Amino acid sequence: MISVFFMYLFALKQQTIMNYFYWLTHDNYYVNVRLLVDYIDKENEMKQEEVANICKAMSDANRLRIIEMLTKGEKCGCDLLQMLQVSQPTLSHHMKVLSDCQLVNSYKDGKWHHYSINCNKFKEYKEYIASITCCNEEEHFSKSCGCK
Repeated sequence: MISVFFMYLFALKQQTIMNYFYWLTHDNYYVNVRLLVDYIDKENEMKQEEVANICKAMSDANRLRIIEMLTKGEKCGCDLLQMLQVSQPTLSHHMKVLSDCQLVNSYKDGKWHHYSINCNKFKEYKEYIASITCCNEEEHFSKSCGCK
């Protein structure tokens, strides 16, 4: 089968063969680049599941207070405990929820964890929320809708 294909190509004029291979490589190049760009775009976009997890994490008043405190700079777990006046297990739970959705960075220094805001994740979240737009209600509803 392959030999028949090559015999056919050799039977064509040289210029036609060159044009065929240029078209073949050019087309494959375009397809491969397009697939790569689509993959990169999908990797960089915040997924709806991530957004839902962030919304769940920020749906608690104590976690919002923690985020507000961390916007003023890195805090030790002991400082957060004093400011929030919650138990250590409660703070650990809140910080685990915030860390799981990558809103907060942490590192351990001896007995205590130190926490800071993950600015990149908040930036992605902000861009996602900004991309959601409201449309004009009159334009949104179909003129042929019988329920209006």
